[in-house]
Amino acid sequence: MLGEPHSRAQVMLGRFELTLADCSATVERLGPEPSDLASARQYALAACASLERGDRLVETALHGLSSGEVGDVESATAPLSDGQSEMAVATQTLQPGSDKGASSG
Repeated sequence: MLGEPHSRAQVMLGRFELTLADCSATVERLGPEPSDLASARQYALAACASLERGDRLVETALHGLSSGEVGDVESATAPLSDGQSEMAVATQTLQPGSDKGASSG
């Protein structure tokens, strides 16, 4: 069960949360991008911002639920969806022959 402190679901959720919360920092740790990857980095950082926003909303909602309040998990849907879409575009710009890699936005 999710509510149990050391349950498998709780551990997995914690790992996913750390991944989302650390997204921008992970991209930044990669260092300066080669000029032909600037667009991919831009999309990746936009994706990270959305994913991190979604993570904060999920965390707030789950904290509310664990306190017996009504948590608004649904509020995280849009930023998480946006982040997923933006990451797909970032990944696409890395593909050979992508015309998005040459654009700035």
